[in-house]
Amino acid sequence: MTEDVATLLRLLDEEAARYTMLLQLARRKADLLSSRADAAEIEAVANEEASLIDEVLPLERDRLAVMRRLAASLEDKVPQLTVSALCARLPGDVSHRLSRATASLSATLEELRTVNRLNAALLQQELALVNFSLDLLTNTAGRGTYANPAGTPPAGGCPAFLDARA
Repeated sequence: MTEDVATLLRLLDEEAARYTMLLQLARRKADLLSSRADAAEIEAVANEEASLIDEVLPLERDRLAVMRRLAASLEDKVPQLTVSALCARLPGDVSHRLSRATASLSATLEELRTVNRLNAALLQQELALVNFSLDLLTNTAGRGTYANPAGTPPAGGCPAFLDARA
């Protein structure tokens, strides 16, 4: 069991490191979105995030396998042993280390959720701006703000900038 607890601590630390990197990338993406940076820069950050998520998935699978082994070794009648319940059954020092690792990971995940919500709001704002701009260019909304008030073609027979079918 002590080997499984050590493995669990190692896995939690590795996950925490990856999630901390994801948090840094999410903050960077928020800065890029706020400054209306080039789409290529934002895409590069998103690709780095996807790569880190791919690294987290096997760690999470391994953590769940360790938790199942620990539950079996403790003959736990609860179908899913939680880390909190495990901490209550472990000696003081090990329990404290495991609690600290879990609390740190939870705090990082909560902050990541907050930054990701901000990024989603920023993306929605950018999308609304793009839609507004397209509506203006194609006159989809039927607004006459930039249209020729007389309804006649522009002087000189210049074609429209964008065909409404585009």
